[in-house]
Amino acid sequence: YMMQRFLNIPATPSYVGADGGLVLDRVVANIGGNHWWHTLTLRLRAQRAWNTQQFSEGKPHQVLGDPSMYALGGRFRAGFARSTVLKAFGELGSLKGLVGKLKHLSNRKRDPAAAAAVNAPAAPTLDGDERPRGRVML
Repeated sequence: YMMQRFLNIPATPSYVGADGGLVLDRVVANIGGNHWWHTLTLRLRAQRAWNTQQFSEGKPHQVLGDPSMYALGGRFRAGFARSTVLKAFGELGSLKGLVGKLKHLSNRKRDPAAAAAVNAPAAPTLDGDERPRGRVML
């Protein structure tokens, strides 16, 4: 966040082997008070996107429209006393499952009869990177 704010750059580059190499992180929200703060970040898997066949064929819009190329992260910190601090970190490694669930909910609202039908497709399940993970420390 500090690098983006003071150097006026749109995203912070870093290397994450598990995400396919070069990634770009962008702080999308930062709120807080005197003794607490919360930051929400968005990650683009830039090198993974660059290495796809669609990108090579000159169709980057197809790749960048794929929710699996993005991840969400959040950090929270609250101070309760001089020596007591609560920290939390969480991430959703891929937006693919979240987008699928939102589409499923949207379809149910549009056509409740189809959603109630026995043969209606089940909500998408979360796999691998799509599972939320995090930790809390006190």
